[in-house]
Amino acid sequence: MLLHLFDGEPHLLQARVEPGNSGIGQYGPTVQSTPANYLRIHGGKETPYLDYFMSYRLDAKPLLQTHQVDLGVRYFRKSKTLSFIEVPNLLPTIDNMIWVPVCVLLQLVQKNNFFNTDLRSMVGVFDWSAYRGKRPNFSSIQCNELPRSSSQCWFLPGYDFSERFEITAIAQTGTHEIVDDGVRDLTETGVAATLYRVACTNREVRTWHQPLMTTAFRSAVTQYIRETTHGWEFLLSMVFQMGFNTRLYLTSFLKIT
Repeated sequence: MLLHLFDGEPHLLQARVEPGNSGIGQYGPTVQSTPANYLRIHGGKETPYLDYFMSYRLDAKPLLQTHQVDLGVRYFRKSKTLSFIEVPNLLPTIDNMIWVPVCVLLQLVQKNNFFNTDLRSMVGVFDWSAYRGKRPNFSSIQCNELPRSSSQCWFLPGYDFSERFEITAIAQTGTHEIVDDGVRDLTETGVAATLYRVACTNREVRTWHQPLMTTAFRSAVTQYIRETTHGWEFLLSMVFQMGFNTRLYLTSFLKIT
């Protein structure tokens, strides 16, 4: 995400038309691209503003970079790098880009299906209170020592995260089969995949084929919060997801179907 301090500290977003969206399009970060796309392995066009994130520039100030994993119940070892770069000027925008003030961003994040998952992730990990109205020094920010109490446990006993996985052919699972338009769920209780042909004029490539995972059920995410004399506290769950050989801290309850 590119940011620029100007009155309301606006930053640059892009409207993205993607297969699987609820509605026609959703807003996402300035750059949202897989290596295959930004390295132009498929022969597509260049990713706009990519040089601000992938090369050294005198007019770019790195603010924060963090590495995050994706849902292990949906992806196998998939991760993303979230980068925040400050620029000294309001850069010209292409057709599907817009500068948005931070105050507007934090209001619209509550609107259903308006921002995509990647943009929501970036909104969640950035310290907006430190950035608004001043130039922050993120290198000097230190995390206070976690409070200790009888009700808190940072390491749960009895968990074994050393399990390893093997890739298995779909035909050998007994629960799914390959059909002409994707992968069918034989049990009708889990996840299937449908193959789509996608066309979009403002992406790196104009047309491509892509499988989309489908399910007949809706997922549910619940986060418990409480206010104490020490401030706000969040109830987190430590879980083991099949896509990663490590423990992950997630929301209080996560039901992915």
